[in-house]
Amino acid sequence: MVFVITVLCGNLVVALAAP
Repeated sequence: MVFVITVLCGNLVVALAAP
């Protein structure tokens, strides 16, 4: 569960970092 949340947050950060 925690791992999935971490991956989702990581993808969100990458999406925001890459315009």
